[in-house]
Amino acid sequence: MLTTLSLASFFLVWTSSALAEDPVQEDAIRTATQFMQHVADGQYKEACDMFHGHLRQTMSQTELESMWVAESRSLGPFVGLGPANVITKEGEVAVQIQCAWQKAPRTLIVTLNQDKKIVGVQWVPHEDPAKAPQWTQPPVPPSVKELEVTVGKEPWLLPGTLTLPANTAVRAGIVFIHDSGPQNRDGNTGVNTPFRDLAHGLGGKGIATLRYEKRTRQFPEKMAEKPYTAKEEFIEDGLEALRAIRERPELEAVHIYLAGFGRGATHTPEIAERDGQVAGMILLGPSGRSTEESLQDQLDYGETLYGDPGAKEMISQIREKLHALRTRTLGADDNLYGLPNTYWYDLCDRDAEIPIQKAASFPGRILVVNCGRDYGANLEDHRLWQLGLSKHPDATFKFFEDLNRAFGKGKSKATPMEYFGPRPVDPAVIGLIGGWCLQAATKSADKKP
Repeated sequence: MLTTLSLASFFLVWTSSALAEDPVQEDAIRTATQFMQHVADGQYKEACDMFHGHLRQTMSQTELESMWVAESRSLGPFVGLGPANVITKEGEVAVQIQCAWQKAPRTLIVTLNQDKKIVGVQWVPHEDPAKAPQWTQPPVPPSVKELEVTVGKEPWLLPGTLTLPANTAVRAGIVFIHDSGPQNRDGNTGVNTPFRDLAHGLGGKGIATLRYEKRTRQFPEKMAEKPYTAKEEFIEDGLEALRAIRERPELEAVHIYLAGFGRGATHTPEIAERDGQVAGMILLGPSGRSTEESLQDQLDYGETLYGDPGAKEMISQIREKLHALRTRTLGADDNLYGLPNTYWYDLCDRDAEIPIQKAASFPGRILVVNCGRDYGANLEDHRLWQLGLSKHPDATFKFFEDLNRAFGKGKSKATPMEYFGPRPVDPAVIGLIGGWCLQAATKSADKKP
């Protein structure tokens, strides 16, 4: 059973199994063990005092206690802690600790930031670390070069990466828009990094890309100071990223595209509309249904994976809040996945047919990509986009049956545990996007006298 309260955390796990010993990792294990000891001893206040940023806002003492009680009710008395694995990634440390209950094991994942504060807590079904896939981030290929850039303006200066072709001229540019949750510039989905994979693959084809740290990841405490909406989480920074890429001399006089991923794809048509200059939109895994319907579908699937009583009890509580969201009776204090009703009501006012209508009137090119193994956006969503854009003069659609949400190949519907292991973006996706972008570049060149 997962215990973080954001949608992304509920279904995706960021971790890997990599053993190492150094002072930083030893401190991380010590901190994670101390947290677990506080919880096991019923010291929920002391445990919550170790939280940082967004987690401090979204997980109260009462919620932590109810989660622990639900685990114990399902698994019996807590027995103790086992071995720990550690992985360091981009300044954060994830500690994976084996936990033993009387009836079954669980794995506790505690993620700490550079200040050794806890920014993520999850209990997931146990996997043998010896059988877990090893993962190391591949190096930057020689076909591209990367530059550090800054997106936005005070007080929201976001570090980013501009990836350029190393040996050819730039023929097009893409700005990536993140999925939901506090994501990094690589579009982290578990241990997978779809934005990074796409940037490296497309760069070798002459296509520059800009990716940046999401505001909710770079400034979690500042973002938690007051309620925010999609405007602050997605739209403002997407517009700033477009301004940043257009200022680069390498991209003068080339087509600039927006590529939205997951929830970011839902907001991409609005960003494009407000910007008024992008040549086209690439929508990766967009939902065509309402937020409530999409979340309900994911909950139903989650219940088939986490069938113990504790998980069912938590899912039942979320169902009640989803019903309140659907009937617009979600109260100001009834957080859903750690976010207030103002966030969800704003999101519901921007979803479903709204982005499809905006895309239908968009004057540029559109590429819509969905995947058959994605439990966030399915074939129904893809068909809704096809129907809504049936009269658009330049809309292209592609459905990959054998890929998951992060474009990793596999069989049957993906599970959250799948993202424990590395599954790089399938080359077919890179080829599709690259060919689509360069097709327009070729047409433009043909028109020149």
